[in-house]
Amino acid sequence: DPKTGRGVAAAPASDGDRAAWLARAEGLRAVLAADGNGAAAAALERAAAGLEERKEDDGCGAADYALSELALRRAALGDGDRRAALIDAVGSLPESVRSRPGTVVTLASLHGLGTDEARALLSGLGDGKAARVALAGIAIDDGRHDEAADSLEAVVDGEEDGTEARRTATAMLVRALSYTDPGRAEEYMDLLVGGQLADGAGPALQSEGERLEGMDVPRFSKSGRRSSAVA
Repeated sequence: DPKTGRGVAAAPASDGDRAAWLARAEGLRAVLAADGNGAAAAALERAAAGLEERKEDDGCGAADYALSELALRRAALGDGDRRAALIDAVGSLPESVRSRPGTVVTLASLHGLGTDEARALLSGLGDGKAARVALAGIAIDDGRHDEAADSLEAVVDGEEDGTEARRTATAMLVRALSYTDPGRAEEYMDLLVGGQLADGAGPALQSEGERLEGMDVPRFSKSGRRSSAVA
């Protein structure tokens, strides 16, 4: 806005997108005005019900993601077993969201990765790139950095320059290699931040670089021994 100097929000891409943002705003207002978690949860449920009535199948998926956000917020407000509530909520999300690899991995983590439920969920992910990236995230968090690096490097090598999938996989690869091979981690970091993964992708790559700076990664001395973590 030339008068105020503030950025102007982009117009909704579709009626479904508009309904999704209205539901988010309605839910947030109601939660802020609610007296206690029970009233807040009821307000979120009303916002979700209103969105169900207004949403259109326009292919953008905005309504499903907004419904998912409202459901997860409602589950987090419960007074009982928070994990059980989140498992029920994630398992009941709209199919377009529930079937995504990241959601499947999240649900498996909530169950506990060593459980029969988690194994059944993860076995259905297949060997697609999105599944491999999601599973690599678990491996990193679980301390299996070599395994994660091998999987992510295969994704990076198989993706064309400039794709979001390659940038995401490269950022995660830097994180995994920082624990096992700091020299190679720096090489991939230079590619990522320097913009050599894609012509014209500077802003996106800069954003990835800023996110990496905030990651908890190990610091290596010249001898190669890990000394402490840095943010």
